[in-house]
Amino acid sequence: MDDTAVRDNERTPPRGAYEAFLLVVGLGFVAVVLFVFAFGYWGEHVVEGLDGACAEAVFDVANKLRDMGHDDLAIQRFRQALGGRFRDSERRFMCGRALGDLLKKHQRYDEAIEVYRSLPPEAYAFAGAYAGFVDALWRHGMLDEAEKLGAVWLAKAEEERNAEQIEWAHGIQMCVADERGRIEEAVAHGRAAVATNPKSDIGLMLAQLLHRQGKTDEALAQLDVFLANSTNAKLLPEAEEFKGRIAASTPLP
Repeated sequence: MDDTAVRDNERTPPRGAYEAFLLVVGLGFVAVVLFVFAFGYWGEHVVEGLDGACAEAVFDVANKLRDMGHDDLAIQRFRQALGGRFRDSERRFMCGRALGDLLKKHQRYDEAIEVYRSLPPEAYAFAGAYAGFVDALWRHGMLDEAEKLGAVWLAKAEEERNAEQIEWAHGIQMCVADERGRIEEAVAHGRAAVATNPKSDIGLMLAQLLHRQGKTDEALAQLDVFLANSTNAKLLPEAEEFKGRIAASTPLP
């Protein structure tokens, strides 16, 4: 055999090699498709008993889905991750709170409360951790628990000197007190919230409470504060209209 023939034989693949290559590629593609299908439709079974790395990876996927607006899928993934084992307990708490917050966003309050309650006390080590839980309790009509836990939230926010959390905690406590007919207490919480943040949306609700008390001048003064400071484009027209109605019904001096 001459040198040319030898070189040609060296470059020629063994018989059937091309077909074997296509078979391997095809099987790999099928495996990927089956994995995607299984994870997409039966993911809740896939992550059962997974180790920390996998549970946290699913948690990261859930966060991305939520940020992209795919809330239903995000809820599924948060549940899956929460059923796994996290290496970092704080990451597990974050996952639980994120799931509760997303359920609350969609007004699935009973489910949200169940998730919040499933977390240990350590999951509520800072003021902001209480926000979704207390809000869900109030919106679900569980006023006793909302008031009790709201007081803990407010105390922790004041301890941390967290102005945003102080404002929100006072706002929920204002709503709870108002629903219970304790208008003076509601007004006090409203004043505290607005003192913390003059731009707060609570300012409009405070003006409405003052008007219901018959404190017209204070209600108008509070509306002026709200109109001068608020940046809420949805509430500003409502505040203007409310101020006009009060002014029209107030007799001239």
